[in-house]
Amino acid sequence: EENNTFSSGGLDTDTGIFTSPVSGLVSVSVYFSPDSIQGETATQTSVHIQKNGGNLEEGWISSTVQGKGGNDDESAGKTILLLLNKADKVSIFMTDGYHLESITFCVHSI
Repeated sequence: EENNTFSSGGLDTDTGIFTSPVSGLVSVSVYFSPDSIQGETATQTSVHIQKNGGNLEEGWISSTVQGKGGNDDESAGKTILLLLNKADKVSIFMTDGYHLESITFCVHSI
C-alpha cells in the first residue's frame, strides 16, 4: 500500500523509484523472497539498495537459495539509514539471481 503525504516526490509505482520530497534522515527497508532456477540446486541472488543510481555497499543483500525451484521458503532483506537531500532517488536493483517475489520496499522519514 502506498502512503504519500507530500505534494511532490515519493514513490513512483511505475518505476519503483523513491524520490525524496525533503532533505533528511530516512530508514530504507527491503525484504523479498528469492526463487531458484527450476532444476538448479542453488541460486545466488544479490540485490542492492541504490542511491541516485549507484549501488550502496551497505545496501548489498545476498541470498543463496537451496532447492529445485518453485517452492523455496527463503527470505532476505535489511534496513539501512540514509541521509538524503531533496530530490535524491532511492531504488533497488537485482544484480544476480533469477526471480524475486513478495517484495517490500519501504522508505520512512526519521
